[in-house]
Amino acid sequence: MGFWNAFRQGWRNSTRYWQAIIILFLANVVSGGLLTLPPALVLLGQAHFPAIREAAGGVPAWMVFEILLNPVTNANLAAGTTANLLSPSLKSGVFAMLIALVLIPWAAWLPGCLVSGGLLLAFKEAPAAFSWKRFLWGCWHYWSAFLLLGLAQTLFTLLVCIPAIVICYIVFHLAPWSALLSAPILLIGLIWWTAFFELGQAYLVAGDERKIGGALRIAKMTLLHRIATLSGYYILSLAGLLVLHLVFQVELLPRLPLVSWPLVLAVQQAFIFLRLWSHASRLAGDMEFVKEAQRIEIE
Repeated sequence: MGFWNAFRQGWRNSTRYWQAIIILFLANVVSGGLLTLPPALVLLGQAHFPAIREAAGGVPAWMVFEILLNPVTNANLAAGTTANLLSPSLKSGVFAMLIALVLIPWAAWLPGCLVSGGLLLAFKEAPAAFSWKRFLWGCWHYWSAFLLLGLAQTLFTLLVCIPAIVICYIVFHLAPWSALLSAPILLIGLIWWTAFFELGQAYLVAGDERKIGGALRIAKMTLLHRIATLSGYYILSLAGLLVLHLVFQVELLPRLPLVSWPLVLAVQQAFIFLRLWSHASRLAGDMEFVKEAQRIEIE
């Protein structure tokens, strides 16, 4: 199977099982909303002050510099009285907001681990009709395996990817011309890294494999055997995701007035939904590669 056929089949299957995409989106909205609601309620009492309303519309840069360069500001900072300038409720709200910012990625990751099993099971059984019973069984059956795989990916990323990025950053500062060589190598490495773990997810379900070590071993063999095709597939898929980010984050969202917050909220949620759909279609394409490899192995 070529990468273009896998790309088309992935989008076709993700569209066929739209119910699972909506469940994944709702799980992300609920988990994120539960974490952002407490700091929002705490800060709601401060929102009626005119100064807060003005700040929400954007603080001019010259005002920030004026405050920082003011001798009175320096004296207050030196005297250590800055903490007294904030009300207890405002400090509590800011603290709760910082905690929520740390926990939101984890809250979004856990529902993804729960739903991904059922989603990939539906892609495995394509083109069969969507079954809520099979979907829920897949969510429950593979949840622990996906959780362990996610933890393993996080650990490996901290041990491998982050040091590699730091090394490339240092080398770039020592020899700027090296960016012409290191940037493409780093990009290709990140593409293969993503493909390796997402193929591992597909093999967990396709082979009814509960041990992540076995699934990752087969994923590595598949990646090495189909390195060119999978590279083209992921470049095409991630390029589409990049276009989606450019349309929403660069062109659309900055042009929306913050006063029309329902419109801004709707556009943001549409962006999240399309990102989840893009990820689901990529997993569906991975499942097509896995099913093809299993058919070849049987023959």
